[in-house]
Amino acid sequence: MSTLAQTLKSEISRLARHEVKVATDALRKSASTHRSEIAALKRLVASQQKELAALGKLAGKLAKGVVGGDAAPGGRPRRSWTPERIKGLRKRLGLSQGEFGQLAGGYSLATVSNWEHGQTPRAKAQADLNSIYGLGRREARARLA
Repeated sequence: MSTLAQTLKSEISRLARHEVKVATDALRKSASTHRSEIAALKRLVASQQKELAALGKLAGKLAKGVVGGDAAPGGRPRRSWTPERIKGLRKRLGLSQGEFGQLAGGYSLATVSNWEHGQTPRAKAQADLNSIYGLGRREARARLA
C-alpha cells in the first residue's frame, strides 16, 4: 500500500508541476518579449539623446554664427586655423609674433605663440585672422604703423 501511496503522490506532484509550467509559460514568454522591447527602447532613447545633444551644440554654434555655409558673416570664406596656417601667414607677412598679434587685433605675443603651438583660436580671434588673411606685406606694415 505504501508503494501505491508513493506512486499516487509522485504522479500528483508531476501533474501539478506540469500544470504550473503550462500556466506560467505564457507569462514567461510575455515577460521575455517585454524585456527585449524595453532594451530596444533604451537603445533608441540613448541614440536620440546623442542626436539631441549634437543638434543642441549645432544650434548654439548657429546662434553664435560660427557654423553655417561656406562664408563667414563678413562674406569671406571660412578657414580652419591650424598652427601651420597661422605660422605660415605670419611668416608670409614677415612679422614677429608680437607684431602679428597686434595686427590681428591686439593679441599678445604669448597668445600667438599658443596658437602656433596647437591652441585653437577662439571664434572672435578666428574672425580677426580671417580679416588679415588676404593682406600683403606692405599693407600689413602700413596697418601696424
